[in-house]
This record gives sequence, structure tokens and C-alpha cells, in this order.
Amino acid sequence: MSLDSTDTPGVPFPDLGHTRRAVPGDADTAPGPATRRQTALLGSSSAAQAALRRQIDLVQERRRRRGLDHEEPGDAIAFEIVDRGRAEPLLVVNELLMLAADVDGSYRGFRRGPVDDLLADHGLSATPVPELDGRIVRLQRTPEPLPVDTLREVAARLRALGYPASLTTVTPLGPILKGEGAAEPAEGLPFPGDVGVWSPAMAVAVIDSGVTAIPRTDGWLTGLATGTNTDPLDAFPLDAPDGYLDFGAGHGTFVAGIVQQIAPSADIRVLRAVDSDGIGSEVTVAVAMLRAAADGARILNLSLGSETEDDQPPPALRVALDLLAERHPDVLVVAAAGNSDSTHPCWPAAFRDVVAVGALGVDRRRAPYSNHGHWVDCATVGSGVLSTYVEGTENPQLSPAVDPSPDTYGPDPWATWTGTSFAAPQIVGALARLLGADPTLTPRAALREVLSRGVPVPGLGVAVEILPGS
Repeated sequence: MSLDSTDTPGVPFPDLGHTRRAVPGDADTAPGPATRRQTALLGSSSAAQAALRRQIDLVQERRRRRGLDHEEPGDAIAFEIVDRGRAEPLLVVNELLMLAADVDGSYRGFRRGPVDDLLADHGLSATPVPELDGRIVRLQRTPEPLPVDTLREVAARLRALGYPASLTTVTPLGPILKGEGAAEPAEGLPFPGDVGVWSPAMAVAVIDSGVTAIPRTDGWLTGLATGTNTDPLDAFPLDAPDGYLDFGAGHGTFVAGIVQQIAPSADIRVLRAVDSDGIGSEVTVAVAMLRAAADGARILNLSLGSETEDDQPPPALRVALDLLAERHPDVLVVAAAGNSDSTHPCWPAAFRDVVAVGALGVDRRRAPYSNHGHWVDCATVGSGVLSTYVEGTENPQLSPAVDPSPDTYGPDPWATWTGTSFAAPQIVGALARLLGADPTLTPRAALREVLSRGVPVPGLGVAVEILPGS
């Protein structure tokens, strides 16, 4: 399909049930109680930051119970938080990253003079990441891991010697994990009808926490679980899963459902790069991006991200985007702008070659939690979004002060959720819908067409309304 002059400005797909324009403040709707609770626990307020820090502490404890203190293949990632007075990045324990090009393209460069002495003093060895074409090198110590504070000192000394190095950034689900602004049951809201099939399939990758393996009987998400991309839902604490939904459980399932609502015939491929407590590393995400593109996906959705200590881009994600440009130049990456109510760049959204998506509230103004600034390209409603969810009972540790009665979700559940994580897949769905109807379009041409019908919003680029909030 194409967008023509008869369409409502700011609403590219009126057939999805919208009659409102995406103009800030023009709607008389107000967020419902569930959305207000979710919104209050996102952003930069003291309550939101306290809730976030509490959640991070819980996630770390759920990893420590088995004594996990370093990353192992196929295991959970150990991380530490950096306290810098604003959005606090999470950093992987026992890992530094360097670009191979920064050592003259040769790993032998690590063994020269003072660099060799520095690495030897700390027991660090260099290993290239083959999935990233060997352009990224990991520095790690075995068997005794190095803590983040020591790694920061080593990185500073390497930089002083002319060898740029950085710690590996955790690229978690927004805001950091599911958090206390968790999903809520969608009681009283009209659910979408049958999925339906109406256009050729367009391959879209959702790089996230995976998708539920529990089959639905309503036709939604059919065939998305492959056995290697499933969300385990209850994998933590590591020594003894507690029978409750993990803190990041259902995030990928929710995101995939958003894409499918807008583009019912999209060929959605879900890749699991984040664990069910919402934690993943930039390297894991970078590798998944390349794997998705090599498998034929033309649009990648990343509802995850992080700020960094110095606002500099994470090197593994930079390399992944460079490799995408070389190998798959038509692939478009769309990412959530983040939920810190900040102008600081959130990566990967802030890369110039990534479409950064912020969030509007149900009043069509900038959502109070949404990151914003010159690097944000577009926005759509991210508050109280309705989508597919997972069976199970929420962990009572999630939000005892806000929601003392954990919700239980039965078969074929739907829920509402709030955040830029749920704005980004709406843009992806819109692009897939256009590309499915007109295969001659490129993803970037489809993006231009969608945004041409948007409404400028300061700090958010162009606003379009696709799915309603609640």
C-alpha cells in the first residue's frame, strides 16, 4: 500500500482503528490506572530511579546464588553497575573490548612492550570474536575474573598507551529490565481479531528475550518459536528457579506481537540475545544482528539499549553496523530510544545509521520517560500498548509497594505495557506492512514514506500514530 493525501495526517494506517492525529495535546484521552503506574516507574524521577536500582540489585542477587562471578558460554552474564549520578550503565565483569584495527590489525600487537606488561600483570589474554569478522578482540582473565573497577583502571592505562579499550556494555531490555513498571493484564480492552494474511511476507527480526514456546490457540505468534529462540520464562534464580515469571520474561513475545498486529503477514524471526531477567551484552546483540541479516531479515528491531559512561558508542555494536553496511546495505535497524527521560545517547538507537524511536503518551505529547534529543528520529505511542504476553504468575518481588498482588496470566494472554521498547516495533511493523504490499520499496524508502505523513515534535523527530495506548 502507499500513503496518499486522503489519509489522516500523522496516522499512516487508519484501518487500524485510529481517528486521532498524532499532534501533541490534541487528544482528550488520559492514561488508565495501569499505564499511570507503569509511567511513574520509568524516567528520571527519584521514585523511578529507586525502583530501577532495587530491580538491578535483585537481578544481581538472583545471579549470585549459584556463585556466578563471570560470564560463561551459554550462561548468565555477571555485571556491575557504574554510579555516575544519572542513568547508570551496567558493565560486564571480566571483559574488555578493543578494535583489532587499534592494534594495527594484529593481535600480536598486544604483546609489545608496556602493553604486554600491563596485560600480563593482570593475567589478561586476547581472543578475537570470529562472528564479528575478528574486528573485535576480547580481553579476559581466567580462571579468576577481574571486577569492573580493575577493568576500568586497565582500560584507562591502555588508552594512555595509545590503545583504545572499553568495558563491555550490557544492552538490557528497557528501562534496564522489565522493572517495576511491568506488564498489566489487558482486562476490558478489545483484543485484535484473527491474524489474517493479506500480503507477501517481509522478513523482520526481533532481537530480544526470545518468544514463548507455549502454543497459543488464537492464531497469534504461530510458528515463531524454533527451539533455539525460546524464552524460558523461569530460569532464575540460577540455583533454583522459583516458579514465577522472570523479570524480563515475555518481553520478546510482547514485541513480536506488536509487529504482527501491524503487519500480519510479516515473516517474523525472533532471536534470543537477552536472558529472561532482561540482561544481555553488546557482543551477544551484535552477533545476533549479523546472524539475522545473513538469514534474510531486512528490518531488525532492537527494543533494548544502554547509555555509556562517556557517551561513546559501544564498539561491538559499531562493528556490527559497519559489517551490516558492507554485507547487507539494504538492511535497516530500528531501536528503542530508551526510558531515562534523558538527552544522552542511548545505544544502539543513537547511531546515525539506526532509526531511534521515542515514545508518546496517550495524550500524544512526549511521554515523560522517553529519551529525546537531536538523535531521536521518530516517535509513536508507547504508553499502555496492548500485545501478546506469556502464561505464568509475576514474581512478587517485582513491585510489592506498587502492586502487592502479582498478576497471573492464563492461556492466550494479552497485556498492556509501557516504554520505548513498545514504540520501536510499531515503526518496524509499519515498514514491514508497506514493504509487503510494495516489494519494489527499500526499507529506507518505506521509512521516508511513513515519516512523510508524520507531525514534527521537538526532541522526538517526527510523530506518527500507529497503535493506540490505554
